[in-house]
Amino acid sequence: MTWFLRLVGLLAILAGVSLWLFTEMGLLVVPALLIAVGVVLLVAPSVLLALVDLT
Repeated sequence: MTWFLRLVGLLAILAGVSLWLFTEMGLLVVPALLIAVGVVLLVAPSVLLALVDLT
């Protein structure tokens, strides 16, 4: 399950970067949100597993 979340996070980051690079500069909210969601999805499985191991 963690690999799936990380894959979705990586795809969201790539989509955000491609939108940022290949569209007009006026619309920066959507790429920023996609990149932020992607980073959260990449980091969240590691943090959740670490919290489970501590308890």
